[in-house]
Amino acid sequence: METNNQPATIINFWKENYTKNIAIDDTFRNSEQLIKIANIFTPGASYYYILNLKTLTIEYISPSVEKILGIPPEEVTMEKMLEKVQEDEFQKILKKEQTIQDFFFRFLPKGDILSYKIIFTYNRVDQSEQIKTMMVQTSIIALSEEILPKHIISIHTDISHLKVKSTNEVSFIHLDGEKSYYNICSQSGCFCPNNSIDKKKDWIECITKREKEIIQHLAKGESTKTIANLLHISAETVKTHRRNIALKSGASNTVELISQCINAGMIV
Repeated sequence: METNNQPATIINFWKENYTKNIAIDDTFRNSEQLIKIANIFTPGASYYYILNLKTLTIEYISPSVEKILGIPPEEVTMEKMLEKVQEDEFQKILKKEQTIQDFFFRFLPKGDILSYKIIFTYNRVDQSEQIKTMMVQTSIIALSEEILPKHIISIHTDISHLKVKSTNEVSFIHLDGEKSYYNICSQSGCFCPNNSIDKKKDWIECITKREKEIIQHLAKGESTKTIANLLHISAETVKTHRRNIALKSGASNTVELISQCINAGMIV
């Protein structure tokens, strides 16, 4: 059986850019409190873990990983997780990792490093050889003395039911509502705020509460009539909101709209 060596491209990138530059190795101190919080915000088909970037070891992983990846929690390593990634996704993930590193260590002031979470998607293959689309949400939770990420928490959610494909985009969401950067193209491996696929820049920040509710229902595959009944408004009002959403987003269809919203963290 041929061995898939592509996970090494990602592992080596982390080693070169993080592991070898962090002097001191220690465990994350507030893991118990963080795990309690993560359990609240990771419902459904998802798992999460705390990764030590000095050693590239997983300090904690949620038991739900076994249901999703088929690997017992005590046996999970980063290498085994990456083996589940669809083969043609590795170069895309590497470009995303390069773009993320460029954002944090060239573009962003050092004092803001802990203020952002990262969102992107990738495809994996399940135990039945079916392709599943996963959404990744990652936050840096501890820095080294060198002002490098030392510990991260990463949540992987199966969003296959939303019928969207993995994209080349990465979103950088400010945790306190300050400036965010949505759907940034990662093909160059460099962060550029003008590389958004969204031609109507920052449209997501202009979405109203009602429009967001409608987007959430559209993501569930519900019809205009069903949405109207659920929200106790007329079908014509729903149609008007949908037209306004289309004008703001520039999306040519519902699948494109949902894909943009997932990458921006609006839909889980």
